[in-house]
Order: sequence, then structure tokens, then C-alpha cells
Amino acid sequence: MASGLRGLVVMVALAAPVVVSATVAVRLAPRQQAARADVVVTARVMDAQSQWNEDHSKIITLTRVAVQKVLKGTAPAELVVRQFGGTVGDLRSAIEGDAQLVPQQDVVLFLRRGAGNVVYLVAMAQSVGVLKTAPDGTVWAHFDPHGLVYADVSKDGPTPLEAAKEERVAWTTLLLDIQAGVKGGAQ
Repeated sequence: MASGLRGLVVMVALAAPVVVSATVAVRLAPRQQAARADVVVTARVMDAQSQWNEDHSKIITLTRVAVQKVLKGTAPAELVVRQFGGTVGDLRSAIEGDAQLVPQQDVVLFLRRGAGNVVYLVAMAQSVGVLKTAPDGTVWAHFDPHGLVYADVSKDGPTPLEAAKEERVAWTTLLLDIQAGVKGGAQ
């Protein structure tokens, strides 16, 4: 009887639906993002405020960043990154694959212009690299595309989907890639 019950438990567990959520996106290398961006900056994340959008249909988060260095385009000393999702009261809206900008983090951002000082990420979480300095003084950009699944669309057709993985890129390498994208486009 015990083995029959165990078998039933296993069958129920295997039949239970598993909820998996992700956003499917085409992977864009930093060079491609730099080519598509209006503005590329290094910045310090200051604070974030979630609220309803203008027509009260979506929750948005507005994150203030202090610009440290402009790598492409022009930017004022402070920008506001607008993203879908956030928490207002007891309601939470989350967009899988979008970046989480954390106060006091130093970041590199690939941005598209909006109205005024408002900007948008070019490619969700792919567009935010958290800058960290290793004990040896090397600066690394950490890209965490958590919640993204990449689909590579080429002339041969789409390749199978794969979960995006965290990447760590040396700042000197990333800077060269950004400069190539600014000068020569996406190639």
C-alpha cells in the first residue's frame, strides 16, 4: 500500500504544471547596443519610484541616475530611466528579463531617448552592466540577463532558444566594443 501511495504522489508531482516565465529577446552584443543607442553612459543609480503611468493602466518605475561619463551622445548630469513594472501599494507588476537598477550601484547603460531627461533601456537587462572593481584593480561589467531567453534570428532561420547567462566583461574590452559600435554601427 505504501509503495502504491508513493507511486501516486510521484505521478501527481509529475503531472503538476510548472510555471516558468521569461521574455524572449534577440541577443544584442554591446557593440550592437551602442550602435542602436542614442546615449551610452556610466552612472550611479540614485533612487527609484514606482507609480501608475499617465492613463493609470500600467505600473512604471522611474529610476534616477547620476551620469558619471558620457560614452555616446549627450546627457545632462541626471537622467530618469523609465521601465515597466514596480510596486504601488499592494500591487506588484514584474517584467521578466528587465534590469533591476539598485541604488548606489555604478552601471554602464545603453539608452534610447524619451521626452526631457527620460530614457529607456535599449534591450532590457542586456543594457545594464554593473561595474565592479576586483582586488587587483581590474574593472568588470557584470551583465545579468535574468529572465531573458535568447532567440538568435539569422538568415538561416532562428536557432533554438537558450536561457541567457550572466556575463562578465573587462571594462577595457567593453569600452573598445562600445567605441566600435559608436563609430561603425552594429556589424
